[in-house]
Amino acid sequence: MSAWQHAVTLLTGALLPVIALVALGLAVRRGGMVSEAGVDDLNRLVYWIALPAQLFLVISRCSLVHDVPGRGLLTTLSGYAIGLLLAWWATARLAPAARGSVVSGVARPNAAFIGLPVIQLVAGTLPAAEAQPLLTAYHVLLGIMVACFNIGAVAAFLLPHQGITGSGLRRTLHELPRNPLILASVGGLVASLIRPGLLSGTMVEPALSLVADLAIPLALLLTGMQLDLARLRQDPTILVLGALGKLVVVPAVTWAIGLALGLDHGVLVAAVVMMACPVAMASTPMARMLGGDPELMAASIVASTICAPVTLMAWLFVLL
Repeated sequence: MSAWQHAVTLLTGALLPVIALVALGLAVRRGGMVSEAGVDDLNRLVYWIALPAQLFLVISRCSLVHDVPGRGLLTTLSGYAIGLLLAWWATARLAPAARGSVVSGVARPNAAFIGLPVIQLVAGTLPAAEAQPLLTAYHVLLGIMVACFNIGAVAAFLLPHQGITGSGLRRTLHELPRNPLILASVGGLVASLIRPGLLSGTMVEPALSLVADLAIPLALLLTGMQLDLARLRQDPTILVLGALGKLVVVPAVTWAIGLALGLDHGVLVAAVVMMACPVAMASTPMARMLGGDPELMAASIVASTICAPVTLMAWLFVLL
């Protein structure tokens, strides 16, 4: 088996459990095992408890004081901001709930649970002198960008309802500091700045880790429970354009900016792979809680995840 065939096998294998849990959630809901009220309760559990715990741990474990790649951070933030603006412009005719879900999909890539394994896979094929800078750059960017992704995603859900007006922006800004995901992200940043892995060795971390470990499996099951297969047929244009924007356009913009700024190769690979990840799995509970379209959000997660092995391998071919 060639190196590329091995990489494709590993990448596909990493994504198959995602599809399996979504399918299980769909079967559970169709089998009547969970009611509409139960779905609401599980969404609140993920949104208010499990996901904030996960975000806090992921960010707090990253070293943000040292090794911050300045131009790499600028590249990633610029690609991210341009992607949000393009998505906002392209969705102007959609209803607020649908618009929020599409823009939030661009705002929240699955950088931790898809991007990190891909980077580790790439690092395993490189000499140690090249692998370590790549891993360091990705971990540092991840800690900073996860907070940015969640701030952008919350704003993306709220702004279509509030409008880009003075009062709308003020209402959105008023909501952001009270959001549990943003509070957890900021708390993780503060903990990381004090000391990476601040809770390591304490009695708190194992309990918090158990709660955090619930976030992704439950979010995937909820995605399946709220997945309306008719939406895949009803909104194919939105889903295709959303997937292309998320997996191709945004990383292409990031890549172009990185080349223009003369990024080191490892940092460039880290930035592009991060922005080329599919829609984050925990976006469906966010859509449900923040006035988005959860069915469209679930369909976007499935569509982008199915396409991700092809597009990520294409980006790795370009980058490496």
